[in-house]
Formats: sequence, structure tokens, C-alpha cells
Amino acid sequence: MFKAVYAFLGEDEVTMRSRVGDLIGEAVPEAFRDFNLDQFSPGDAAPAEIEEAARRNPLGEGRRVVVVRDMGGFSPDQQEEIAAAALRLARLKDGLTTLALVAPGLDRRRKPYKLLRALDDEPSGQVLEFPAPRPWEIDGWIVDRAGQKGIDIHRQAAVALVELVGDDLGQLDSELVKLSLYVGPGVTVTADQIEAMVGRRRGESPWDLPRRLLGGDTAAAQVLLERLLTAGENPVFLVSVLTRYCLEVWQVALLLDAGRAEKAVIQEVGIRKFAARETFAAARRIPLDAFPRMLGALKECDRGLKSRSRQQKLLLEQLLVTLALEQQRDRGDGTGE
Repeated sequence: MFKAVYAFLGEDEVTMRSRVGDLIGEAVPEAFRDFNLDQFSPGDAAPAEIEEAARRNPLGEGRRVVVVRDMGGFSPDQQEEIAAAALRLARLKDGLTTLALVAPGLDRRRKPYKLLRALDDEPSGQVLEFPAPRPWEIDGWIVDRAGQKGIDIHRQAAVALVELVGDDLGQLDSELVKLSLYVGPGVTVTADQIEAMVGRRRGESPWDLPRRLLGGDTAAAQVLLERLLTAGENPVFLVSVLTRYCLEVWQVALLLDAGRAEKAVIQEVGIRKFAARETFAAARRIPLDAFPRMLGALKECDRGLKSRSRQQKLLLEQLLVTLALEQQRDRGDGTGE
């Protein structure tokens, strides 16, 4: 039995969109998709038009499915209107049309999220939760996701993929698609195959760039930056990696400064075990006052990369020097530790 309304909530957008695809595949026969499948994104239609589409009956066989992609991209008022319409539709006990609201990362404090949560109380509404895996669960997520694609992968190989690519679920899923073509059926994927497929050796991951830089090895970071750019890494992505790691180290430094134990910090921040030692070392080495300036430099570089495309390499090289100097400035003028 299908419901009239499904709300897909959470942060795991990859699994969420996969489940929406499953819903479409089960509910709408291929031959009738031109007639019975409507998909809306922010800017495509007003909430009233979406509700109207969700009230129309299907043509021919199967159900009609109306998908609202990225509900969080609508304005707050529109989000509230869509959620209210979903509640009205979920009160219908019968019907041949299903409305699927895809809302990754929707703010839990706002009224639209609370309205969608109330769908479970209606006769034909259901909330489906897709929380993002915690950092120490990502390798298990990779194994499960690979299995859905028909790939058998060692847990050690999954850990290697995270080390080389990072923890962005969308990028990891893209690498699994490439992996399915690279290894073929009936092969158990190893860490060596992961490295060959990704095209880099260990120690040449984008995530090693901030570890080396915030670990105090500026020269190694500069060498790695050159290799990553030569391998085709996106400069904006590299800045986002640096920013995320800087924020993580700052959070760890604040907790340590407040007297929290390492084990509690690992759980609260969600540090991956293989990176914990380096993260704690950076948090203890860099003065707390340096982090706001470092984040300011990262923000300025990101803005420059998006407006001065011909100078991207120079901007990144200057950024590494600035971040290295900011880590040491307080120590040099006597205001640090």
C-alpha cells in the first residue's frame, strides 16, 4: 500500500534520493512516466501548483507520483505552504497519487519541519528519516551502499576510500559508481584497487592537505597542493576541505581548553579514529586566537577563487602561507600559549 504523502528527512541525501527512485520505479510503470510523473525544484512552481498536481489522478496504469526536490531551496513561506498542503493530502484515506517531499537538511527548529513531522499522525502520511552516518560509521555506509550496487568491498578498502576521497557522501557514491565499472562483477574490492581507481597514492588525499598544514609541515603541504592540482582537484573543493578541518580542530581545541577528556571530545566532535592523533596534536599546537583569522583567510580565498579563475593556483599558494603564518603569529608576539 502506498501513502498519499511521504516526507524524506535527514542529511543522507544519497540514500534519500535512491529511495525516491525506488518509489518511482515501484509506483509508476515505465510506459506511463511521461503522463504520471511530475518533478518540481525550487523556482519551478508555486506551492498551490504543486498541490494541484498532487490532487490529479493518474492516466492509464499504476499511480501518479509528484516529487518535490530540495524542499529546503524554497523560501520559508513556501516551505510552510507546501508542508500544510502535504498535511491536507495526507488526510485522504484513498487516492491514486503520491506526493514525495525531499527535504535534506531541513531546519528542525522551523515550522515546516514540525508540520512534516506531523504527517505520521495522518492516515495516509509517513515520515522517512535518513540521518547521515557518524564519522566512525562511514566505512559501514560505504559497504552497505556498495552492496546495493552489487559491489563486494572489504571494510579496509572502505576506510581507504574515505582516507583518499573524504567523507562527502555524494562524492563517495560517485566513486562507487566508478568502482563498479573498474572492477567488474564477482570481485572483492581491496584497498590497493581503491588507490588505483582513485588515481592517487595514500598521503595524496585532499584531506591530507589540512592535516599536513595544521600539523605544522608547511613544505609538505605545498608539495601536496601541487600534486592535487596536477591531478585535477577542484580548488574550491580544496578550500572547503581546509575549512572543514580547521573548524573541527578549533572545536577540539575549545573542548580541550574547557577541560574535556579526549574520549569525550572524540564522541562529541565525531573524529575518525585514524585521524584522532593528528587532530589533537593540531588542536594543542595552534593558539585559540589564530582560528578566527584562519577562517577569515579561507573565506577570502574562497571568494577570490570564484571571481578570479585565472589566478586560482596563486591564490591557493598564498592561502597556505597565510594559514601557516597565522598559526605561529601569537606564539611570536608573546600573546599565545
